[in-house]
Amino acid sequence: MAYHWLVATVAVPSLLMVILDTTVVDVIIPHMMAALNADFYDVQWVVISYMVAAAVSMPMFKRLSERMGYKNLFLLGLALFTSMSAFCGQARTMEEMILGRVLQGVGEGLVIPTVTSLIFTAFPPQQRGLAMGLIGLGATMGPALGPTLGGYMTQHFSWRWAFYINLPIGITLWYGAYLVLRSGEGKSRPVPPDILGFLLSTVFISSLLIALSKGQEKGWLASDYILTLFIVAAITFPLFIWWELKQEHPFLDLSIFGVRDFSLTMLIRLVFGGGIYGSFYLIPIYLEKFRMYPTFLSGLLLLPGALVNGAVGVMAGRLTDRLGG
Repeated sequence: MAYHWLVATVAVPSLLMVILDTTVVDVIIPHMMAALNADFYDVQWVVISYMVAAAVSMPMFKRLSERMGYKNLFLLGLALFTSMSAFCGQARTMEEMILGRVLQGVGEGLVIPTVTSLIFTAFPPQQRGLAMGLIGLGATMGPALGPTLGGYMTQHFSWRWAFYINLPIGITLWYGAYLVLRSGEGKSRPVPPDILGFLLSTVFISSLLIALSKGQEKGWLASDYILTLFIVAAITFPLFIWWELKQEHPFLDLSIFGVRDFSLTMLIRLVFGGGIYGSFYLIPIYLEKFRMYPTFLSGLLLLPGALVNGAVGVMAGRLTDRLGG
């Protein structure tokens, strides 16, 4: 088998697995609330902490890959994600669960950009469209399979198995990646880290996501807590941009947003992501709590759209290779 297909066999399932865990908790939240003695608003932190940790850690990819290379960084992220899946599965308190989800999110934040780089490096230029389609397959199937898998595990075993199932899969993928991936790819001469840029981006992303996630519970701007978070985000965002623009080696190279196609694509992804993740979170809760659907069926109803989305993504990638972008 050609090297690029070997890379795809470990990279795409890994991408699907880590993104799947963004939504796998959506259908198990009612069961988790009882087991961890938490209310609806408390258990939201299980979702929020994972997404915040992933969002904050993704921009670290460039600096870490320069020092470690794609293979070592991928193995580190996958090992962290898999081990923390086991930790989340045995959690007995909300504090343990949130800690596990934060570290699990860091693992996801390292795996996702590394998968993209591994696949683009391995695939020849004439198959880059197909490579994008494969990445899209994992990225779109993951959120939809999460509720389906979580519902099945909860209904037939226990909600904890929605996390434990990652163990055999993660270990298998880790070992396969260890054997298949080439060492040294992605390494380059490291540049001085932009620590202040990292801190400013972390504070901005965390403040904004927490404010948006907890705003309804706290009463939005009527709450000093939410108002403070918005103010912090409003201050750190322009500071981050100002600081990054004056750095020789910025934490995040903002010049790429000067590329019109890139900026437009990111805007579309922002709107798409907000809609799809919001629906994957709310629809299973609505179906279980108000329509009295079984847990597995609540998740299964989200699957058809994702199957079509993933298939069309791969087809579009192949068409791009044949017809040109």
